[in-house]
Amino acid sequence: MEAQEKRTCLAFICALLLQATVDATDELQPRVPKDSQLREDPKLRVKMYTTEQPTLEEILESLHAVTGLDFKVDKDLQYHRPDVGKVFMRGAPAWVFMQMLAEADLENGHWEKTETGYRLSGKSLAIRLPPKPEGGADYALWLALGVIVLLIAGVQLHRKIKKAPGK
Repeated sequence: MEAQEKRTCLAFICALLLQATVDATDELQPRVPKDSQLREDPKLRVKMYTTEQPTLEEILESLHAVTGLDFKVDKDLQYHRPDVGKVFMRGAPAWVFMQMLAEADLENGHWEKTETGYRLSGKSLAIRLPPKPEGGADYALWLALGVIVLLIAGVQLHRKIKKAPGK
């Protein structure tokens, strides 16, 4: 073989190897426990995509959109705000995203099958309470002050009635 043919052959082999690497990378998926039943559900095998820094709500909405199933969180996770970080998964199955949520800032995080979909359960390690509404503390203070004024007025009225002549 001449030098030019060798270079062309080498370039072709490199291109094939590069393409195989890209194809293999596209198929890579996060580590999932072998006992995971999520990947056995055919409805969770559909491919989905994420934004760069998705929130829990965005992922749940995307899961619903691609699977048609309902995705809820336990009432104990109402204020669960996991930091899933910068994630960009292109065409990963829905169950991969579910597994990611079960592991994101949750102790013993897991999905429970429901009649209409799945519910995320576990103990949150990332609780973020919503801000208190404006004037909420003022309302409670005024209510307490009003009750105290009514009690004092009632006691005073009771004393006046007791001291009134003719009784």
